[in-house]
Amino acid sequence: MRGRVLALSTSLLAITYVLPCTEASAFVLECDPHDRAKCVPCPDVRAFAGYGCCVAAKRDGTTMDGDFFRLPQPTFPEAEIEGGHAMTLVGFTDTYRSLLGFQGGFILKNSWWDGLPPSADWKQARGSHSIDYYMQEISAEEEAFACPNAHNPRRWYQCADLAECRGAPTVVKAARFNQPLHLECIDASPYLRGLCQKGQRYFLQSIESFGSGSGLSSACFIHDPDGNRTIAAAKAATDPSAADADAAADAAAEPGDKPPGPRRRLYGPDTVSLMRERPPAVGGVVCTPWVPLDDVALVWSPIAGEVRPNNPDMCGFYFFPYSIIDEIMAKDHNFQVNDMDVVWHPESYAANAKTFPYLNYSLLESSTATQQSIRSEGPLPYTKQTPFHG
Repeated sequence: MRGRVLALSTSLLAITYVLPCTEASAFVLECDPHDRAKCVPCPDVRAFAGYGCCVAAKRDGTTMDGDFFRLPQPTFPEAEIEGGHAMTLVGFTDTYRSLLGFQGGFILKNSWWDGLPPSADWKQARGSHSIDYYMQEISAEEEAFACPNAHNPRRWYQCADLAECRGAPTVVKAARFNQPLHLECIDASPYLRGLCQKGQRYFLQSIESFGSGSGLSSACFIHDPDGNRTIAAAKAATDPSAADADAAADAAAEPGDKPPGPRRRLYGPDTVSLMRERPPAVGGVVCTPWVPLDDVALVWSPIAGEVRPNNPDMCGFYFFPYSIIDEIMAKDHNFQVNDMDVVWHPESYAANAKTFPYLNYSLLESSTATQQSIRSEGPLPYTKQTPFHG
């Protein structure tokens, strides 16, 4: 049997973000707004008006949504060529539009991980999608059960305050849309420090974008001083077999838990004082400075019970916009696709084991699985879900 593989080889782009450095963000970003030698000019756009110092921050040229990208030109620094990578080209779409506004491109099967980095050598979390999603054959709601991308902050459920976050309706809605609700500080980012204490529990309150095209956001989190109690109560609220939710919650309460106090904004781009103490105050709200949102994935993470894995059969696909190809070709002409024929002989198939009794098919049979698919029961976007539980 003969098949065909399209192997894509390309240079990669490194993105340079421009981050506002202020008295409030100096400690978190490890920058100094008064050190003009290390400040770079802030972009001449409305969002940066009033900021006297900006700092450059280089990041990977992909997002946790599996999209290759660059920042708008000429407003922001040019992307740089950095290394190369090979992937498999499996399709294309002229209609899919990424969150950063890129429309039309190739769909690639990639070998990178989904979720937190596999070792300290890597400084970013990653995410991907299914080919059905990029072809717009399923809704985002359906995709959330095949490729939940649980470590992507854009996928975390948002709630307004402790009362709402802890309430049974919120717990049910978050589960309904397969979105993580309860978050834990992991404090593992090489780019952000001092935002939370490792092991403490939080909820995501909001995500605010910083101007058009900057790629920056500020995320605000609500500290939950009764973290274990909240999770026990949430589990009891959604589990009819739970006999005594209050008793279970009390048993799981953290030592020294206190009732929620007044909310206090501890960090954020609009804070006027330099804050070096480690948060949080009871019931406090912690806001990040203006940063690439993917950086937040190494500061907070869903608790273990809410990290639902991406389906390895369906996910692992990335979107490579045509315009990024144009930029790479203009910079160093290192983009190519090789068409290769692959031939499988009859003895390659476990189904033919009886025809070739002298061959050992045990490894092949043990690694054989049924290819899963995402069933859409339209019309979009209000389709029924086909849950995948890894």
